[in-house]
Amino acid sequence: QAIAAAKREKEMFVVGFDAIGDALAAIKAGTMAATIAQQPKEMGRLAVENAVRIVKKQPVKKFTPVPLKLVTKQTM
Repeated sequence: QAIAAAKREKEMFVVGFDAIGDALAAIKAGTMAATIAQQPKEMGRLAVENAVRIVKKQPVKKFTPVPLKLVTKQTM
């Protein structure tokens, strides 16, 4: 709202995190440029995989990256 009130929509854009319903609606409406979507299913899968490795006394990486997804009007 502040960006629109200042008439700076062409200079500034809003990006959020978590791809919640309000963010997706704002992207569709054109008031938000993008949001970053986490992948909870992949996080859970990797957590279980690592837990199984721990139980089997197999090595586990200290850091397990999970890719994020950029959600824009074009990718919806």
